[in-house]
Amino acid sequence: MPNVTVVALKARSYQISHLCFPVPGIVENLGQLTVGQRGPIIQTRPIQLGDSVTQFPFATFYAGLSNTSSADPSLLTYNSSGILNDAKVQASLLMTLRAEAIAAVLDKAILARQNAYYAKYENQSQIISAMQKFYTASGLLSSYISKPDALARLSDLSLQQGADLAKAYSEQPMFRVPKIPSVVPGTSSVLTTTGSFPDTTQTINNTDSAFRTPQYEAEAQYFRAQISLIDQQFSQLMAGQNLFHLDKVFNNEKLGIDLGVKRLQIAYLNTILMSPINGVITGIYKNPGDWVKAGEPVIRVEDNSTVILVGTLRYQGLISIGSQLTVTTSLFDSSSAAPTSFPGCRVIAVRGHPNKDDLWEVHATCVPGISLPPNYNFDHDNTSVTIS
Repeated sequence: MPNVTVVALKARSYQISHLCFPVPGIVENLGQLTVGQRGPIIQTRPIQLGDSVTQFPFATFYAGLSNTSSADPSLLTYNSSGILNDAKVQASLLMTLRAEAIAAVLDKAILARQNAYYAKYENQSQIISAMQKFYTASGLLSSYISKPDALARLSDLSLQQGADLAKAYSEQPMFRVPKIPSVVPGTSSVLTTTGSFPDTTQTINNTDSAFRTPQYEAEAQYFRAQISLIDQQFSQLMAGQNLFHLDKVFNNEKLGIDLGVKRLQIAYLNTILMSPINGVITGIYKNPGDWVKAGEPVIRVEDNSTVILVGTLRYQGLISIGSQLTVTTSLFDSSSAAPTSFPGCRVIAVRGHPNKDDLWEVHATCVPGISLPPNYNFDHDNTSVTIS
């Protein structure tokens, strides 16, 4: 088997997250870590380098944001206080931004949703029953009159009235437009004004004549009534499209309100930084009072439960994905200590070196029996590798 020469080799954490906020803002607090209890008082301190953090269940938590409260169906589970004080959030919380305005908008939307629930959705079945009763045609012999019944009756009356007036005007010429205009007798009005000097009296005489065409007026009244009825009948037709799907319509409306609130909940969550992985804090770049840009790294978390060995090996053979590496080294350049062996390191990525045929760039997972600091560099003079 060809010999393996270590050109360079270092240990890297399996996962490294440079955490950031998706929105800008001012850092309000670092996450608090419970360190003990003195009597009834729980002692806490801000997170520090080296503290362990717990992975936050983003997918399941976000999916439950629009759920209604089990104690009060008029409310959603999470307002701003409910989000911040949730046990899962507190377990993974690393840093918060000042977000009073965002929290206020969210809590206002929660209250508006509660008002809408009391006004409409709490008695949804009764409201749907009433709407179907009064907006569905039932016939005039029913014990109540629905809107479609009333509109149909109004249309019949308007048609009958128009026909009767047309007949009356045609049979009695005296109601037709007169050849001589009718004259409205003149009226006299007296306007008196009083001042300190002199007192004056004015008299105004008004004389006018008016022309009337009762047949045309009746016809115009008929068409105005028809236009109004057409608008109302069309509105009734459109309103009636949902009558047999009102349960679904009401549920969709309520869900739309809840999704609008969910957007505000997510906006508030964007000001709270949680860890997406289990690991150790290895970097804190911002402190309370500091300004943070959107996307700017503020905390680094590393999961070193599994180590990835990254290096360059000289090997005159084939290294493929799935190959097993055994690394033997003297850790921390200790020549007196017995060599430490890391067997069963599995190659997960490999590529040939662009300039040398016998050089390989290798990534391999390794679960060492000793904790290796991130970015630990192996001494290539005291490190050997075998490939199987």
